[in-house]
Amino acid sequence: MKAMVWGLSGACGRAGRAVALAVLLLLSAGNGRSASAQTQEIVETFDSLTKLITAASYIGGLGFAVGAIIKFKDHKDNPQQTPVGTPLALVAAAAALLFLPSLRDTVSSVTTGGSGATLSASLSCPVFVGEGTLLGEDRCVWAKAGPQWTEQSGTTAQGSTYRAGGQAEIAPEWFLGGAIGAGNQTMQSYGITSRSQTFDASVSLKRTAGPWLFAGAVAFTANSTQASGIPSLQLGDVTSNAYGGGLRVRGAYDFAFTGWYVRPRLDLDLVHRRMPGFQVMTQGMAVLSVSDFAKTSFVATPTVEIGGRLDIQSTRMILRPYAAVGASFQPDNTSTFNVQFAGPLAALGGFQPSVIGPSVLANVEAGVQLYRSNSMEIKAEYTLTTGSSYLSQAASLRGAWHF
Repeated sequence: MKAMVWGLSGACGRAGRAVALAVLLLLSAGNGRSASAQTQEIVETFDSLTKLITAASYIGGLGFAVGAIIKFKDHKDNPQQTPVGTPLALVAAAAALLFLPSLRDTVSSVTTGGSGATLSASLSCPVFVGEGTLLGEDRCVWAKAGPQWTEQSGTTAQGSTYRAGGQAEIAPEWFLGGAIGAGNQTMQSYGITSRSQTFDASVSLKRTAGPWLFAGAVAFTANSTQASGIPSLQLGDVTSNAYGGGLRVRGAYDFAFTGWYVRPRLDLDLVHRRMPGFQVMTQGMAVLSVSDFAKTSFVATPTVEIGGRLDIQSTRMILRPYAAVGASFQPDNTSTFNVQFAGPLAALGGFQPSVIGPSVLANVEAGVQLYRSNSMEIKAEYTLTTGSSYLSQAASLRGAWHF
């Protein structure tokens, strides 16, 4: 998951007006000035609307909720003077504003579909060639599982991933691999819980030529995210689906020394993600409508891995400790969505929230592989990815059989 902040494009003035209207609900009554004029003053007062949108959404949502309660009582006391449509409109406004901060997490799931990890999954069956430290490939089947923790501005997430795969030699020095996986994640943001489920699959083709490794992989991911609703406002759970595909080309070269090695590698990824539109509903009516979204991104990741070899003679096992550092460069890491107010709020128009991730991420890997030639393997690995306002950590345990 990449670092995300709740950004706004230049066309976000209408969003600022919509949120500010909620703040003005209790302030503008009876002062003779139009709400739009006061809203414009507030928008011009703040240089950055990012924090204003979050804070004002909650303040305004609570204001509208209180107003709805009052108007429901007025309707009960005098239905002719206060039609039922008035409190219903206030409920719709409260639901929309209270949901706005969590909209970031709902839509950001499409930009964090995990294609990078999926592409890597089917590129992993390394073993030493002969008695030296030159890395090669062989035939294997494997399964792995592990947890993941992520922190970003205003959001914490934790989950787990399960994958299985294998690799076969289809011609001398040519290997065909594949993997399938599933995962789940729970996100906490601004008091609203979001849960997501991910399914993925990848296929890889590798060619080894002495110290050289050339590989390609394709991957597909499907993600479903459900944000918890607000029962008191009859705001139901909001579900969004996202789909992605990726293509990776990898080149690596081994510098083999006595007892240790250095392997620089370069991954070039082309990733496409798509999210169909969805709506936020309350009282049986839509209050927010998010349009379809699609984006293709390019990512370059150079990495240097350093590892060693220790032969355990008593068990004929081979121990490979390793560590790697690298960086991922994604020049265009901003995704902009079109969101429209709907139902009784349709007159407020729409706005364009942006999910903004760092253009550079630092990557760290460390692990231990213990295996026997043409037999079993146990591998433990830890990965860390960090960037501006973002930190993600993952651990995994893998079992494999080489043949």
